[in-house]
Amino acid sequence: ESDISRVVITGGEPLLVDQIGDLVLQLSRNDRASSILTNGLLLKAKQARQLRDAGLSSMVLSLHSRNEELQDQIAGQQGAMKRILAAMRLCVDEGVKFSISTVILPWNELQIGEVIDFVFDHHASSISLNSFLPYPGAPRELWEWITNWDPGRVDEIIRQKRLTYGQGRIKTSGLLPVSKNLTCPAGKSFFGISEEGAWCPCLPVAEIGAQKRAPGAEFESLYPSTESTEHQHSCPLLANTRSRLLYS
Repeated sequence: ESDISRVVITGGEPLLVDQIGDLVLQLSRNDRASSILTNGLLLKAKQARQLRDAGLSSMVLSLHSRNEELQDQIAGQQGAMKRILAAMRLCVDEGVKFSISTVILPWNELQIGEVIDFVFDHHASSISLNSFLPYPGAPRELWEWITNWDPGRVDEIIRQKRLTYGQGRIKTSGLLPVSKNLTCPAGKSFFGISEEGAWCPCLPVAEIGAQKRAPGAEFESLYPSTESTEHQHSCPLLANTRSRLLYS
């Protein structure tokens, strides 16, 4: 027994699991809503019907551009755009509620308005816009972009689209731009705190020495350790800014 009411099934790629329908059915029988986070490339009509009948609450599909070439490039697979469109049509035809997850990148940030129109034209229930989370070894251009990123470039687009489609249908999450001028009072390494006061996860991790392939590559991981998590909860610099992380 637990008070968990909703479960998001992710991976990897959940649609590769043969028993995914059984899991959804079991959750449904225990009065738990379920969503599947998927790139949608493997979805077929039979599986969509099975998941619907098992009680799936929603499918969350990944779409990052309405431009076929760019979507394929970001997804890393030729034909990705055609297959995600097919998955969206399948969801509509088979009565499966679906939403879209989009990562904001240098190549698509000014196309976000077009992406929002596109997914609602294809009957998505909502869209979640997520800023890119950098990682050690990521291309230098991505590190430079996220370090200097100005969310204002897309904020006005999102504001206008929310007036058209409704506040609740366009969700955002992610990191604000990084300030290079603040230092951690505990002497920890950290990714950053925005100039507006919003915080980004602390990263007290070891350096990799001279092998710094890109800005930020000195970090072993971007996933906070237990020590990092405890520090975030006790850090006086973060105490008054935690609520300003970009979730809406």
